[in-house]
Amino acid sequence: MPDAKVVLYNLGEDTSRGARVRAILAELNIPAETVTAEQLNETVGHLAGLDGYEAAGEKYTGTAPDTEFMLLCNLPEALLDKFLDAMQTDGLRIDHKAVVPLSPRTRRNPRVPSVRNTT
Repeated sequence: MPDAKVVLYNLGEDTSRGARVRAILAELNIPAETVTAEQLNETVGHLAGLDGYEAAGEKYTGTAPDTEFMLLCNLPEALLDKFLDAMQTDGLRIDHKAVVPLSPRTRRNPRVPSVRNTT
């Protein structure tokens, strides 16, 4: 079973919002991983650490979006709720986020979409 973690894009430790979200994650003992623009061609399954998803092997070379994004991976529902509640209490809102749920259905789904922006 993959470990719980939150993958962050454009939310570096060197930014106010990135530092705030990382502080909340640290309080809840949720590991944070940073995705760089070169990794935008990776599948969500690979970023989430799901079995059967290999690294893309090629770096993303397109235009990197400047939006912030969080990929919430494999968090038990209670922990996900605590994290989202802590963000709300802190007045922190990240508009773009996705959840990779910890469920048997997700682990069997061979078609987890890519993070890449196709527009």
